[in-house]
Parts: sequence; C-alpha cells; structure tokens
Amino acid sequence: MREVFFVLNEVRQLRESRMKGPVDYDRQCGVINNKGLPSSRSLACEAHTKGVKRGVEGRSRNYDELLLEWWIPTLWSL
Repeated sequence: MREVFFVLNEVRQLRESRMKGPVDYDRQCGVINNKGLPSSRSLACEAHTKGVKRGVEGRSRNYDELLLEWWIPTLWSL
C-alpha cells in the first residue's frame, strides 16, 4: 500500500514540474479554453475545430500553412 502512495506522489510531482509558459501560437492550438486560457495542445489537436483554430490571433502565418509544415515530417516518416 505504501508503494502505491509513493508512485502517486511521484506522478503528482511530475505533473507539477511540467513546464508552463507562454503558448507558441505557431506550434500549439491557442484556442481559448473553458478556463479562459489558450490551449497548449498540438496545432493538429482534434479537440477544437480547424475553423476556430484559423481564427486564433498571434500566428506568424495562416493556420493552414503552419499545419502543413507541422505534418510534413510525419508524412515523410510513413
């Protein structure tokens, strides 16, 4: 039983130590979530529609160009 608590404590510490910083709108989703914060999910996340992601301000290029650039390494590795 003590081992379970030890593992749970380690998991909690890892979560808390995760880097939290500004969202990179060229690599991350950026849609405002229910907490009022920009989503830090991947640019290709399926949690938000492409239409909503296209409307995010702060990207250096349009969403479709950034998404294509994000997908190219994945496509070549198939």
